Amino acid sequence: MRIRRTWRLKAISLLFGIVMVSCSNVPSVVPDSSNIPIKIKPVKVYPLPAGTISEAPPLFNGGIWILSGSAQSKVATEYSVQNDFTIENKIFISQNASTIATTSGALLVVGTSTPSGDGSLNIYSGISGTELNSVPMPGPVVAITSVPSGNELVALIKRQQAMSVTFVNLINYAIIKSFPVPQAAVAVSLGSDPNTIFVLLATGTVDSISVKSGVVQSELKVGNYGNYLAISNNQTRLLALKCSSSTCNISVVDTSSDEVLAALPAPAGAVAVEFSAGDDILYEIVNINGTSNFQEFYVKTFIP
Repeated sequence: MRIRRTWRLKAISLLFGIVMVSCSNVPSVVPDSSNIPIKIKPVKVYPLPAGTISEAPPLFNGGIWILSGSAQSKVATEYSVQNDFTIENKIFISQNASTIATTSGALLVVGTSTPSGDGSLNIYSGISGTELNSVPMPGPVVAITSVPSGNELVALIKRQQAMSVTFVNLINYAIIKSFPVPQAAVAVSLGSDPNTIFVLLATGTVDSISVKSGVVQSELKVGNYGNYLAISNNQTRLLALKCSSSTCNISVVDTSSDEVLAALPAPAGAVAVEFSAGDDILYEIVNINGTSNFQEFYVKTFIP
């Protein structure tokens, strides 16, 4: 029997730009694109090439891979966030690149999406830049995430009038399994439980899905117009980026207690967000009006 439970929401009071902890006499509020998040400014802003579209979770050495380019050419660039955003590495990749991810095994993985409806996972050495393998996917790659062990990848795939997730073994490059997910899926992430994946829908709902059965176990409404999902390094906090017209913000979800903890700011035009290696800073990618940049927000004080 298919069971769904509604995730509990911790009440959030956005008074004078400060997130207040919920009390018994304060009604719950779901932070969405119409709410005003806490007011904090970026501590650092760095320019990026026009057309920057994605980033990978940062590495523990202080590096972060960022995907930029146009329909004619794409490049993945590793920047050092600990050294004034200097360029550490650069790999010229397929013009059809749509998203990127990294693994604990020092691999850079590029998802592709072609105009004809094909897709692949192109796997590179994050050190030498050498392409190690290319794994055909059953459709265009929308998003990818790696499991904590670094031995597997999960790709969100767009099929004809459907979406699915595909698990790939990074040792033998074989597809392990694949199952359908809601058609509105736009992003995927993994938490501390290897038997569960999180899928963000464009409607602003985060579905918790069983890896074994593919069944939706729970649903959490985090707002409207979801478009990016990321997990903290300690795997206890999930970031759901939402943008509506010129307004963006981020819901922070506690993955163990099933609660929305905070609404955090995101600039207009935000396309990606990741936690720093220490989980105290948000790295946000902005791409708007032909201009792209990288913004750092110190958020340790605002996330319980």
